[in-house]
Amino acid sequence: MRRILAFSAALMLLMVFATNASALCREECGEPRGRFTNLGFAYSHLNQEGYPKLHSDVGFSLSKGTTYHLHRPIAGFLRFGIDAAWFDITYDNYKVKEISIYGTDEYSIHHVDLGLQVGPSVTVNFFKRLQATAYFRYNPTLALMYNNDELQAGFANMFTGGVCVSYGIIGLGIESRFGQSKMNSYFQNDDFYDSDDWTDAISSRKVKTKFSGLRAYISFRF
Repeated sequence: MRRILAFSAALMLLMVFATNASALCREECGEPRGRFTNLGFAYSHLNQEGYPKLHSDVGFSLSKGTTYHLHRPIAGFLRFGIDAAWFDITYDNYKVKEISIYGTDEYSIHHVDLGLQVGPSVTVNFFKRLQATAYFRYNPTLALMYNNDELQAGFANMFTGGVCVSYGIIGLGIESRFGQSKMNSYFQNDDFYDSDDWTDAISSRKVKTKFSGLRAYISFRF
């Protein structure tokens, strides 16, 4: 009986020690907060073959997703994971001033990207709840552009990579986006087009369109 009582007491002490050690590890390494919501500002570029490059005047973004950690912390501070963002939207507004032989036209281009994100990430916990996350994701996107009373859409192969530094549930991040699609010309006049095969380009109206830019955001992790 004494042996059983002694064994039970030792087991209880071991459990208490393990619980305290686990709590200390979580306090020092930071909790693996999986769900994230990023709200930020966007600065983007539009570039079509044969046309001047456009820069956005105003833009914002919103994305929501989850980081799925693949293992317990390596050496108490390093984690690898897979990020999946099921909602990702970016809006940009471009102010265009077009000068041609017909005069000067000023108008706006409204550009909306609706997409998903998936890709690997690595998280480093410095101390307690301070951590930094770096990631690179594939970002398939439905690109929508509205100008000249015309709404057009195209599929864009996009990629997103960035870094976020957070303390607890709040963080600051910056990321780069790039990719391309086939879209109609965003200029009203075709005088800008300098391709040798301009007749086919105008008749088809679809030209290679490159998207790029930066997004700076506030991140909330839960």
